[in-house]
Amino acid sequence: GQAALDVQGTIEGSDVTVDTDAVGGTGTLSSGGSTAGSASVESYNGGSITADSLTISSQGDRDTGSVTIDDGANCDCSLGTIAAGDLTLLAASDLNVPTIGDNITASGTVRLNTKGNLTFADINSGTLIFEVDGNVTGGDIDVADQAIGEAGGAIVLGNITTQVPPPPGDIIFTVGIVSNTSITVGDVSSPGAVGFATNGTLTTGNISAGDLFMALVGGDISLGSVATASDGNVYIGDS
Repeated sequence: GQAALDVQGTIEGSDVTVDTDAVGGTGTLSSGGSTAGSASVESYNGGSITADSLTISSQGDRDTGSVTIDDGANCDCSLGTIAAGDLTLLAASDLNVPTIGDNITASGTVRLNTKGNLTFADINSGTLIFEVDGNVTGGDIDVADQAIGEAGGAIVLGNITTQVPPPPGDIIFTVGIVSNTSITVGDVSSPGAVGFATNGTLTTGNISAGDLFMALVGGDISLGSVATASDGNVYIGDS
């Protein structure tokens, strides 16, 4: 099936959800056929969508259905805007996410979850969390609080920046990236702990962390310069 929210006027809401989730015949996603549909939210020709939280979901068997969020850049029309507090995209197939922080904004948490591969442009938000079965290819990440992500496949990202120092006390990872395959990122700057874990190789640019930089790596490691707070620590070990 298909569920679409196409806006050329104005929509304001608290919690907005567009979903085409599918459940198999026995009531689970893992048993029986569960073919997800197409779920999309688009704002164009000066349209405006504002929501405290926006969820677009197409969950089912892997490689079925699709999730789309668009500001009109892919049509022969003028652009619109989408402004969410929290933005959640849940997909069973490959997920492609446009720039977050321009015409599409999320002041809170951006949560990206897919059974396929994830591709995203630059993301500027409060927090970024992704959980991906496949590969991740992303642009620059510039968030207020945390950038946290996990993938079964390879992760390739641009620069990662977080802005807000975590509260004092326990070590809090403001950047934490985990891959079963490999991790490649650009420069990383964060006032909290920065951590990477992979069974494969780790390649980074320059690292500026707070109280801890930690790398748990099963393969080769290639790092730029590494700096922490004056009382910070660096730990590099085998995954």
